[in-house]
Amino acid sequence: LTLLNGEIRGTTGKGYAVFAVGAEVVCSNMTINNFVYGLCMADYRTGNTMDTRMRLVGCQVNGTSAAVYIAGNGDRSSMKSQLIIEGGTLTGGTYALVGDGNLDSYGTDIQVLGSTLTGGTGMTQRRHDQTGQNSDNSDHDQQLDQGEAFMSVHKKLSFWG
Repeated sequence: LTLLNGEIRGTTGKGYAVFAVGAEVVCSNMTINNFVYGLCMADYRTGNTMDTRMRLVGCQVNGTSAAVYIAGNGDRSSMKSQLIIEGGTLTGGTYALVGDGNLDSYGTDIQVLGSTLTGGTGMTQRRHDQTGQNSDNSDHDQQLDQGEAFMSVHKKLSFWG
């Protein structure tokens, strides 16, 4: 799926603009508003052995709960579900980016390049049961206080679990 230079606007603040399971998705210069999750990567779905690869370039994504939800498919694949956010803005009512590290949904690779992530009542980014590791070789959970903006300008940050 390729989405270029446009807008997807929900009317109820529910559902998803894009729901991907084992898919290839590229969004460039898109504005996505008024969905519970603007983008949902649900590779954990029963029986799925494929990994989604999603790339967002210059996108503005807003979700009433989270801009992006990501869950891998655990040990059903030797690869990882991949999300690359480059030069964009993610804003969520609770989280900008939320992932799930349960036993059946780990296995993700998230890269944030020159982007701003802002959460509302929760944290900007939350990864259950997973450790964030970034390019400065420090190991710690990537977690910010509510309402605080996270910005990656000069270096690549990667999270995997």
